[in-house]
Amino acid sequence: MRIILFLIGFLFSSTLFADAFNPPQTITATNTSTRVLAINAKRSYLLIQNIGTVGVYVSTQTQVGTVGVYVPAGGAYEPVAAPINEIWVVSESGNNNIVVMQGTP
Repeated sequence: MRIILFLIGFLFSSTLFADAFNPPQTITATNTSTRVLAINAKRSYLLIQNIGTVGVYVSTQTQVGTVGVYVPAGGAYEPVAAPINEIWVVSESGNNNIVVMQGTP
């Protein structure tokens, strides 16, 4: 009986959250502000992974210089509470690839 209830619960939760995440996007951050996500009042999850060779800064406002959360090369930013504001990034130098993924219910 417990196994059946577990399976029913698992199937329900898998169906409920199946479309909660948007596909990851690879974006090039430059040494000037780049908006990577627009305002999204339904955003419940945010992940920014730095797959480049230099660090990037992540912020909820247009940036100049080294403002925001620093994400080193090979690192990731995954806030506990996803901001609903615009998301901006700036590379420490040159062009740098990042992966951005957000979730909405």
